[in-house]
Amino acid sequence: MSYRSRPAFAVARPGLTRRRHVDMMRVCSAACS
Repeated sequence: MSYRSRPAFAVARPGLTRRRHVDMMRVCSAACS
């Protein structure tokens, strides 16, 4: 996934990304596995 490719997106909305961060981590882990 392009999770690390978009650091600005995570910094732009920390409040909204904090919840998506968990989802992104799961998706990345599943895709990277």
